[in-house]
Amino acid sequence: AAHSQAADRSPLDAFGRFLLFAGTALLLLRHRHPVLVAFGTAASAMLYLGAGYAYGPVFITVAVGCFAAIVSGHRRAAW
Repeated sequence: AAHSQAADRSPLDAFGRFLLFAGTALLLLRHRHPVLVAFGTAASAMLYLGAGYAYGPVFITVAVGCFAAIVSGHRRAAW
């Protein structure tokens, strides 16, 4: 995803890969802890984007985490 973005974005390093992995790994808990997953995926995405990494699939984890919270009845947490 980073190939066609502006040159001012940081290259993906170990910390960026960790944030992508952590956000994705949190999705495994979405059925038992939907609020934690919604907050965790949003936090990992904010850290990822705040560190200046390229835009890309990080938004999918947030969408799935918030969807899991909404489906389980925690709309306020997803908002």
